[in-house]
Formats: sequence, structure tokens, C-alpha cells
Amino acid sequence: MNKLTILLIIPFLSFGQTISDAYSLTEPIVVNNDPELGLTRPQIIVDNNGNPLVMWTSVDDKKIYISKYSDTGFNEPTLISPSDLTFYGSQNYGPEIDNNGNYITVVLHNTIDQINSIYIIYSDDGGETFSNPIKIVEEESLIEGAGIHIDTNNVPIVTYEKFTPSGEANQLVGFGEFLQESPGIAFGNFTIANMLTEGFPCECCLGDLTSNDENLVFTYRNNIDNIRNMFACSYNHKVQVFNEGFSIDNYNQP
Repeated sequence: MNKLTILLIIPFLSFGQTISDAYSLTEPIVVNNDPELGLTRPQIIVDNNGNPLVMWTSVDDKKIYISKYSDTGFNEPTLISPSDLTFYGSQNYGPEIDNNGNYITVVLHNTIDQINSIYIIYSDDGGETFSNPIKIVEEESLIEGAGIHIDTNNVPIVTYEKFTPSGEANQLVGFGEFLQESPGIAFGNFTIANMLTEGFPCECCLGDLTSNDENLVFTYRNNIDNIRNMFACSYNHKVQVFNEGFSIDNYNQP
């Protein structure tokens, strides 16, 4: 219990400063220390004003909470998930959050009762309000993990791992857009990020996305003949596929 509580005590930078300014760490600030509200997998983002927002989950109760920082400190935790929402959560996998300015997205997956779905919850006002969960993926085969990244053009990008009938895994990536009309967000077809790369992604690890104004790179743990290394593959915007991946380490872990 102590370990999880510490994760929700956050020392952070003084706000309103540029990177070039001198800065110092504040004393740790308690975001939540109530185990009744959950203490699992806290994650943090920063809004346009430089204020942090923390998300965490109550795995047992299937609830997702956030708390925003203001001039008076972190506000009371706010429940952003409906009471009937079911999702998979553990110390390793669970809801993930990312933002670009005031656009915030939370992605989660459900593998309970042979349902393999991915949902998005989003905010377009910096976390003041959140949408209802929107289903963006439903698969017949097993899903393990779901991740989210919003690029500088405000494009939400979701990744998840899908098992093939033979038991191998693929990493899928899909690009979305925010809409003015309901449901407010939509995704096109998902592509296999590792399609042009030898081997198969390790089934135990979710991949990760990062980008700048021009490039999008996907990293994941790859298995080639039971030798595992971290791989990276960049997205080719012209042909809309990921290029052949390449090893970014050579530990050759069996």
C-alpha cells in the first residue's frame, strides 16, 4: 500500500517558467491518498497553462479518476468513467492518457467475457468535462493493451496489440480526428505497424508512439527466432504504412 500511495504524491516544477529559467522542485503534494478511490497506475499530463492533470484507476471497482491542479492545489478527485464501464486494468496494463493542449484522450481496453474492445474518452476543454466512452475497435481475437498519442497536429493515434489465430501478436496503429458533430471523434482503418519487419512483437509488451511536426516513430519489443530486441519503425506518410523496422539495441535477450 505504501508503494502505491507514494506514486500519487508528486513533486513538480514551479509553474509559469520557461525551460531556460531557473527552477526548483516543490515539496511533494498529495494528489490522492484514499485507497477507496484507487491508487493504481497514476499518469500525468500538462495543459496549455502549464498545470498538471493526474489520472489513475481503481482496478477493483473499474473506475477512472482525475485531479487537476490550480492555484489552490489539486482539486477533489473526479470520476470520469460511467458506473457500467468494464475495462481491463492491472499494474502493467490499463487506461492510458495523452494530450495536445486542451485536447485530452484516455484509451482503455476490455477483454472480459470474450469481448475485445477499445474505448476512447476525450475532453476538448482541458479536462473540465469528458465524453462518454466511445467504442473505436472490436475484435474477435484477443487484445492486450492499448496506448494513445496526440501529435502536434491534434491527431489522436491509438495503438494496441492483437493476437492472431496462431497465437502470434501484431501491433496495430490507427489515426483519428476530432469532429464537431457527435460522437466527437472517429478513427479510420488500423494498420499493422510491424508488417514490413521480420519477426513478431513480444506478446508481453505494448508498443509506444512518439512524434514531432514531421515524423512519427513506433517502438516495440520484437521477437526474431526467440531473440528479443527493441525495434523502431517510422511512419511513411506518402504510402501510409510503417517502414521496415530496425533494432535499436542488441541485447539479444532469449
